[in-house]
Amino acid sequence: MDVLSCVNECKLCSEFIKLLPSKDLHTCHLSITLLVLIHHIFFCLIACTSPIDIIFGLPTSTRMTPSEFTDVKDFTKSAVDLLEINNRLAHVSFIPYSDGAEQIIKLDSLYSKRDLKGVVDRIQQAGSGYNVEEAITRAAASGFTIFGGTRPTAPKILVLLVSESTSSDNAVLSAAEKLKSQGVKLITVKIGNKINNNAFQLASSQPSSKHFFDARSFSDISDFTREAIDSACKGKKEDNGTY
Repeated sequence: MDVLSCVNECKLCSEFIKLLPSKDLHTCHLSITLLVLIHHIFFCLIACTSPIDIIFGLPTSTRMTPSEFTDVKDFTKSAVDLLEINNRLAHVSFIPYSDGAEQIIKLDSLYSKRDLKGVVDRIQQAGSGYNVEEAITRAAASGFTIFGGTRPTAPKILVLLVSESTSSDNAVLSAAEKLKSQGVKLITVKIGNKINNNAFQLASSQPSSKHFFDARSFSDISDFTREAIDSACKGKKEDNGTY
């Protein structure tokens, strides 16, 4: 969301814009309203100011076109921009997946948005598979562990982009259940129509209406960036420790 959209959403901000031409306003009134404007814009542009550990599972198959792969990267970089990243708040990592999957930086490695987006830019397409099961398993087995840089008390979220899957639905569901049993929230951004909606809705954290997002094409995934990050920052664990 851009600054103008943020201003338009804020009633106080709109009033401030209307009042600007008036010569009779007190300087104090202007200053206070300006502070409200700045505060609103900051929290509009930064969707998440929570202490979370978030990993993005990104397809890198060469079966995607270069343009589609760019859309995946752009989604991820936009999501990074919506997080308040520092030592206390959001920690970010990435698991590119194709024939296999690998966490390329630890969650506690980088706290600069510029550096994190640079990591995304350097991810290359490789392999021809879409091993979704391995991406989820890698997040559970190493990403959200002390070896992957996770914090014991921080909420843990996997945002998984999926356009195709060379894993069976049962394998994906099994891996997802294990991940969620570790207290990890699984958010799925489905792209196109080449995967089983029902299976991936079940694999996602529940309710799926808040954790499963259905983009018609790669060019549409940017429409779900803020919703995915909002979902990552909200919600609570069930009594059994799962999301």
